[in-house]
Amino acid sequence: MDLDLIFRQDPRIARAMLMVLRDLRVRHSRENAARVASLESTYFSRRFKDVVGVTFALWNASVRVDTARHLLRTTNRQVRDIANAVGYDSVTTFERAFRKMTGVCPTDDRAANSLRITRNAEENTQNADSALTRIL
Repeated sequence: MDLDLIFRQDPRIARAMLMVLRDLRVRHSRENAARVASLESTYFSRRFKDVVGVTFALWNASVRVDTARHLLRTTNRQVRDIANAVGYDSVTTFERAFRKMTGVCPTDDRAANSLRITRNAEENTQNADSALTRIL
């Protein structure tokens, strides 16, 4: 998603997107986003899909899950804290949304990513050792 391109296509839609992106802890409704865009709710939905390519609800959920996935992979924060950071008061609701979007639960996603990082680190170490042996 190139926000600059969206801004050039329709600055009203870009304003609504920025509102959501500024604070993911707040759950913004379509009506709220439409108000920020100064558009009627039904027209906002149609225009959002034309400009962005997906519905506002799907984009909103995707941004939250993508951000949560990033936090799971790059921090040691608890799932509950990450859920709150992306606007879910209930861990159960967050896990359901996460699984619907990704096909796995948050803890499995974190574990799979940790395993990849460990394997990559081991491979990098082996490659460095091999290179060092050739040099010496």
